[in-house]
Amino acid sequence: MFVYGAYRYATRPLEPSNEEFDRWLKAAIRFGRARFRGSECLAQQNGLTLAGDRAMPGNNRCIWWTKTSGNR
Repeated sequence: MFVYGAYRYATRPLEPSNEEFDRWLKAAIRFGRARFRGSECLAQQNGLTLAGDRAMPGNNRCIWWTKTSGNR
């Protein structure tokens, strides 16, 4: 599974541009930046293992999980 976007990590501050966007999303549509931990838990529940997490332009991330042959 491959996802791209701005993520909020519990261990590091959100970049100022994404902090402002997060406030706007919460005010406008009651939605905010995705939290990495929630995505990681969902992936694990479905037999996926974190394979990579890479910084991308615009304070975004590429995060991907894989399912090994032992995970069904």
